[in-house]
Amino acid sequence: MQLGIMKNAIVDDDGRIKITLITSNNAGYVNTCEQYAPYGIFSIPKANVRVNIETQSLSNVVVTGYNNQITDTNFTEKTEGTIVNYSENWYNITTSSGIYYQPTNTSYKENAIAGQTTNKVLIDMMQIIIDVISYLANHTHNAGSYNAPNGPVTGTSGAPVSAPPSDSKMQTDKTNITNNKNLIITNTYTPYNNW
Repeated sequence: MQLGIMKNAIVDDDGRIKITLITSNNAGYVNTCEQYAPYGIFSIPKANVRVNIETQSLSNVVVTGYNNQITDTNFTEKTEGTIVNYSENWYNITTSSGIYYQPTNTSYKENAIAGQTTNKVLIDMMQIIIDVISYLANHTHNAGSYNAPNGPVTGTSGAPVSAPPSDSKMQTDKTNITNNKNLIITNTYTPYNNW
């Protein structure tokens, strides 16, 4: 393993990241290197980052890793087992207790939302609104039940055409939202299907 300092990084026309070194293990020549990383990770590092380089030939080296540093004093998640993906302006932090996002240079933290569950709750809310609208549209009174607005009732109202919609799902959703049961990704996450 050898240490180098990168000058900059560019994305080549073929989609690969190329690193230009300020220092090289080859007699100090500036060297443009391939970046190698685990599959599925695409990162374009900032300039002047320390890099680990490996010799491929007398005229070429490759970058196999970076000396990652977070010096932001607002970043306090430093517990064992934590994984952080970070960029210029955001941290995506996965801990043993949940997943959250934090803007750099702030102490604000936002829990990651469970998308399918959030959608299911919103669908339930929309459905109850639809049911209420439908119920009100079909709700009738006997003719002549009421006098003019603000006047006394002169008759009896008729029964509604159908029973009012049930709010049992809405009550369950409200309880779970209030308790953050499954709308945030934490170690107590419970999929909606398991309520």
